[in-house]
Amino acid sequence: MTKATVFAVTCVLHSMVVLFCRFMMMFHSQAIYSLGRGTKVARRLLGSTLRDRLLIGTFDSFASRLLFTIGMLRLIVSLIRDREERGG
Repeated sequence: MTKATVFAVTCVLHSMVVLFCRFMMMFHSQAIYSLGRGTKVARRLLGSTLRDRLLIGTFDSFASRLLFTIGMLRLIVSLIRDREERGG
């Protein structure tokens, strides 16, 4: 396996992990926060009002979308490098 292939596999794994984390952040944030900090602190971290919850959810969504985009850009770069190494 070439270095470009290993890099491409790493980028795909990175994107899959980010998608999984994004799913967990969007749908199971209460469970994730309470796992490490306890239920009482988790309720405070999620916000007390609807506006706070929407703001936190939006931030989580943008953060995970940014990580996914970085992984996809790395994958595209690795595929271009792989094609250049093969001479195509």
